[in-house]
Amino acid sequence: MPSPTTTAAAPKRGWRLTKRAAIVVGAVLSFSTAAAADVLVQNYMSTTFEASTPPCLIKVAGEDVASFPDGFGFDATQTATVDGLAITEEAVTINGVTGDRVLADEVYVIRNDCTVPLNVSIVAAEAAGDWDEKHLEVWLGNTTATGAYPTVTPDAGSTEWDQAPIVITATGVTNATTGVVSVPPNGGSVSVGMVVTTGQSAPTTGSGTATWRVQAESQ
Repeated sequence: MPSPTTTAAAPKRGWRLTKRAAIVVGAVLSFSTAAAADVLVQNYMSTTFEASTPPCLIKVAGEDVASFPDGFGFDATQTATVDGLAITEEAVTINGVTGDRVLADEVYVIRNDCTVPLNVSIVAAEAAGDWDEKHLEVWLGNTTATGAYPTVTPDAGSTEWDQAPIVITATGVTNATTGVVSVPPNGGSVSVGMVVTTGQSAPTTGSGTATWRVQAESQ
């Protein structure tokens, strides 16, 4: 009697696939663990720092300081401390005329003595002290050439003036940054004008102070 035919059992493919998958996963995990180790790559550089270049963004007294010394003064000898070092901080003195409004088209001049054009603006205006009955507008001119200055006093709507003046009153600074004006190199300049209004009841003691920065970016 013939022996019954024995049919070989089908391979347990599911078990083999699962085992293989586990081996693959184990290999991936092992690789990931190795990749997570700290690696430090160093690239070396050097620099030489010399303080031998004079400033090429210059601020100088404008014609209004000479023509109206009772109202404006300019001092280029002041200093401020930045990063623990003394740097130049030019200072403008304003003597308001009680009960009057004074418009000046050139209190000081920003001059570009660099060899490249600069985009100039006045930024980061802050105020402190007594601003009661005092109103100050700081205008940046749009006329930029060697020795040029606006032919009109600061005025809203004039093309000779940037239309975003800094404004400081008793309530604080309402516009802390002017617009940007392009100043040509090698002696190009731009005027800074001011509108100074002093109320009739302005206190004779106490003064308001303000600070801002002239900022220039190469084009």
